Amino acid sequence: MATKETKLPAIPPIPSNTDPQLKTYLSAVDEALKVRLGTVGDPKDRAVTVRELIDSGLAENFLEEPFNLDAGTPPNTFIPIDGLVDLAVPPDVTSFSGTGTFQKIILSWDLAQFGNFAFTEVWRHTSNNLGSATRIDTTRAQVWSDTVDFNSNFYYWVRHVSTSNIVGQFAGAINVTTSKITSSNVDTALEAGSITATEIAAGSVSADKITASAITADKIATSAVTTAKIQAGAITAASGILANASVTNAKIASAAITNAKISDLSAGKIIASTLDVASKGIVGSAGNIVAGTGSVSTTTQSTTGNPTAPVVFWGHNQPSLLTTYGASSPYYQYGGATLPEIASKSFTTTSRTQNYNFVGFHGESGDFDGDEEKFIVIAVQQSNGTLVSQNFQYVNFAQAGDLFSISLNVTLAANTTFVAKLYGGLKNVNLHSTLGRISLSGNIMVFGLGL
Repeated sequence: MATKETKLPAIPPIPSNTDPQLKTYLSAVDEALKVRLGTVGDPKDRAVTVRELIDSGLAENFLEEPFNLDAGTPPNTFIPIDGLVDLAVPPDVTSFSGTGTFQKIILSWDLAQFGNFAFTEVWRHTSNNLGSATRIDTTRAQVWSDTVDFNSNFYYWVRHVSTSNIVGQFAGAINVTTSKITSSNVDTALEAGSITATEIAAGSVSADKITASAITADKIATSAVTTAKIQAGAITAASGILANASVTNAKIASAAITNAKISDLSAGKIIASTLDVASKGIVGSAGNIVAGTGSVSTTTQSTTGNPTAPVVFWGHNQPSLLTTYGASSPYYQYGGATLPEIASKSFTTTSRTQNYNFVGFHGESGDFDGDEEKFIVIAVQQSNGTLVSQNFQYVNFAQAGDLFSISLNVTLAANTTFVAKLYGGLKNVNLHSTLGRISLSGNIMVFGLGL
């Protein structure tokens, strides 16, 4: 049964914004189609259709079923008029090559030049393994394209097939990779305005990708700069960040201004009836303090230790044992042993964080040869026994009754209970003459509780 001739669609012009490599390919395809259609070039190069062969009587028995790629190898499209079947093996594909663009792989080869040419098969695989490759298309053209992703890599094989369904030898494998976007081709790969916020992944813009001074004030939202984003010590007086008179009373924490931060305090800055001299230690020369109804004094607290407290002592043959305490921390404890406690004082700090001074006085009783030594430790501990600060000294003494002192200066938190302790031990004691007649005693004074 006769059929209507298929109307060929008009070929539109190539878009101006087409990728240069793809544009070159499309221009070649357009030129080839026009030559085969006979609209340009020598008319003798125009392609002859199967319909024209049948209409001219050169062929018959045209199968009027449309071509279906999924149906496998297409059947013969026509049978020569003499009915003879050509079983010759198609020639090899020549000049087989491939080129990768951004999202296309373009394959090309020489035009098939044998009389019973049906089509050319295209096979593809991700590795150089023809046995696992898949036929992805058939074509009668000599140029074919495969649409894939950026930076894709495939292996391709092609072979000719005759109208008698005889296949030729595979040509390949051709390994082709699509292009990446680089600094040299980004201008042609990306159109102006093509990258929007939705194309940028969360967290993908790192600090090294932002040019210095690129972020201006109008790019920072109101209230966006929090305390956590300001480096410690970054805001200084010289920076000009703080305006004059910008630091108000509400911005200064209670007890935040210490003596070191006060340059000059005049009488005019002291509000009447607010200075309680009865509870403050004031140091000054005569005439600088005007007596009122209160009193002025420096408050200390002290305690006296137990003169019969046990004593740790070492003989002449053990000179290194005492020094091991000084190499440990806390100094009064080493190897599970602890120096005896001579005196202690529990106290509660004032309502502000401040500096405190501790002085320990210590002496000994007994009969000594004059080469004895003492190891004395003064320590401040929390109420739970945790060490806060400590100091130690070695003392040589010639006779009983020699009085020595040791001091410690430390800043303590407000309204907290602490314990100051004095520890001690003796070395180079002649036990034969003094056994049972040796003791250490002492007391601790705490300065600063009234300030």
